[in-house]
Amino acid sequence: MNDTVFVGGAYWDKAANGAVTQGLFRLNRDAGMLQPVTDGLPDDLEVRHITLRNPDMVYIGAQDGIYRSYDGGNNWTHHILPGTERRVWSILADGGQDPVCRDGRDIDLQERR
Repeated sequence: MNDTVFVGGAYWDKAANGAVTQGLFRLNRDAGMLQPVTDGLPDDLEVRHITLRNPDMVYIGAQDGIYRSYDGGNNWTHHILPGTERRVWSILADGGQDPVCRDGRDIDLQERR
């Protein structure tokens, strides 16, 4: 996954009819275009934050919690967070394996695998 570029988007109600604005996309340098990343991600995914921990570990903050990939974005695990507010706008990692904070609140993904 050297030099990989991920781009995320949320739903945009002003987009052209039928245009896909939400989801996660990865740059395919050979084709020169963004391609959707879909394995393990919902069709209505609204990406609000992307964190790369290393070439294989990717975290996405979305409208319904955190998604984590251990294989460079090929497969994903969804982590629903406690409480009523599940949107994730930011993720803070401290050098450990998992993020320690989302939107200013402590989290522990180890308990939710």
